Amino acid sequence: MLLLLMEGLHQWFGFGRRVRWDGMAFVFIAVWVLIFCSSFGMNFLQLRRIARVDSALVEAARSPQLLNTPCFGFVAMEYYALILNRTFVIFLAPGVLYGWKAQGPVSAATPKFFAPYREMLKDEAFTSELAAIKRLAALPGGFVLPRPRIASVEFTPSRKWGMGRVRHTGRIFVTSDSGVRREFILLGEVDGPAIRQRILTMG
Repeated sequence: MLLLLMEGLHQWFGFGRRVRWDGMAFVFIAVWVLIFCSSFGMNFLQLRRIARVDSALVEAARSPQLLNTPCFGFVAMEYYALILNRTFVIFLAPGVLYGWKAQGPVSAATPKFFAPYREMLKDEAFTSELAAIKRLAALPGGFVLPRPRIASVEFTPSRKWGMGRVRHTGRIFVTSDSGVRREFILLGEVDGPAIRQRILTMG
């Protein structure tokens, strides 16, 4: 297969020049190794992320902290480094905004990727377990933002450029007392103004 491919390249691009097939073979092998390693690396990172989540939930189960009322939550995407993105499950616990980085970069090729996280938020047993929420927010990429540190919350219904077929309902901008402003794209069909109000009034 490799020899046929190299012969085809010689016919298409060789223009009668002598091609060093040993060098070409090395290039093709290197490309295939790179593709394999990239795929393996992505799968490894995915498994590592799942293992961390499992470990966090097991630890939380050992010392549960049940809330009287389940947390309200929503799923949001944030862009960073210009073109990369990450997806958060954000919980509004009493007086604190917890953000669990549930997923790394995704593309518009999987527009419903966030659906399982939306379903998780419907589980009142899960959203009542404060210890689990705290441990998930403490995983790499997560955040914890106490209400007193939130200076302002704004909402805009305008769509985010580059989201393609991924459904979203505007954006929430959360600015901390240190001046850091974060833009969260609200995934799915949600009530943006109501989310803004819930963040402002969480006690």
